[in-house]
Amino acid sequence: MTRTRFFCAIIVLALVLGGLAQGVRANTARPGGAPAGAFSGWGQESANPSTPGYHYMVYRWQEGGRSREMPFSLYLPEGYSAGGKKWPMLTFLSGKGERGSDPSAVMNCGVPVDMSRQAGLQKWMPMVILLPLCPSDREWPSPDMSSAVARLVRAAATKWDIDASKLYLTGLSMGGKGCWAVAMEAPNLFAVVAPIVSREHEAQAVASALRGSGTSFLVISGTADASSEPGSQHMVDAIKAQGIDVTYAPVPHADHYLWPKYYGNREFYEWLLLHRRGTSIPQDRPTGDHMTGLFFADAKGGQELQQRLQKELGQFLPYWFFDNCAAEMNPGLKATMQSKKNVFVTYPLTRDVACRLQTTMKLAAGKQVHLKLTIGRHAEGQWNLLVRVNEQEVQRIEVNRKTAPDGWMTVDVDLTRFAGQEARLQLVHQSSGVQNASAYWAQVQVTQQ
Repeated sequence: MTRTRFFCAIIVLALVLGGLAQGVRANTARPGGAPAGAFSGWGQESANPSTPGYHYMVYRWQEGGRSREMPFSLYLPEGYSAGGKKWPMLTFLSGKGERGSDPSAVMNCGVPVDMSRQAGLQKWMPMVILLPLCPSDREWPSPDMSSAVARLVRAAATKWDIDASKLYLTGLSMGGKGCWAVAMEAPNLFAVVAPIVSREHEAQAVASALRGSGTSFLVISGTADASSEPGSQHMVDAIKAQGIDVTYAPVPHADHYLWPKYYGNREFYEWLLLHRRGTSIPQDRPTGDHMTGLFFADAKGGQELQQRLQKELGQFLPYWFFDNCAAEMNPGLKATMQSKKNVFVTYPLTRDVACRLQTTMKLAAGKQVHLKLTIGRHAEGQWNLLVRVNEQEVQRIEVNRKTAPDGWMTVDVDLTRFAGQEARLQLVHQSSGVQNASAYWAQVQVTQQ
């Protein structure tokens, strides 16, 4: 070989190797930080589905010199079309009973089942839903599985039309515990992480990893669930101590199997959708008490009752809202009640879950601000009133035979110290543990003079 041909060969080889290296680099990174990998359909499924409904898929990638894969189910909502608008995406981690190798296994419990049981919920659902499948010999909280979930979420958010600021993660039981592990693995990925009936998982490590991340948490558990309590409470305490935003909804006396009440309720998904990464915490989002109350909604009158009560409350107190009102003793707006006209009646969900009337208003600076109430009780009943402003308890009142001997009492609460503030005002109707715990509201007025 002549010297000229030799150098030409070297140049060609260098160009080839450079091209190969560039190709390798191209296959190990994607725009937006999405990891390399390939999607394929399961069975006869397309590798690139874009039609609404469920699709069974597999995601494959190289890691540590070996091939890995994760089967999953993908739900594309009604109205989805490739190249269209960006959609929020919810990732659901199932429990131990839904592990395996066939991605259809994950359809047997949790979000896909409970969503389909409620008329109109699946049709309404405005999110793409990602349902990874855990192998039968693995668990979500293990480091390799939590990192795989985070990788899949990033890749799916790039492949489909997803709003990267509205990624949500939820899971039940083992999947709830997996939520903590995935959040720790990817602290800047999700807008909300919502573990349900979760066991404790490395509380201090999770809290340290999520500090300053901007991720919000919604933690739901049953107080009678030995599997998840006190673990859920420990996790809440740890992340709160790091200043992380968390809403806690412990359900009184509920056991492990409580997730259908949430995954089958539109309000659960609406709560998630209020949150977007990079923006402030929604000021008017439902509280932990409200989310606890969702567990009892169907048993205590259902959505029709709630809609009627909200309409009637709007007639009695415009711009006020209620939550956690049960159907007992015929609640709502009454033309007359014990000699008074235009009275609104409430009843707490349970002994442990209080009913609340609430609003947010701007209190004028430099004014004397007072809350004036005329409240009553059933002739054979009693109840407790808690007045809260910006989550602070400012007064507690017992409404009973002693304080309201003729059934009625007037209350004047001085709120002047909150003048000049945006005030979240809550009137909490709490059961006193006896029957006939109805509350009668004849006057609710805030004066500013």
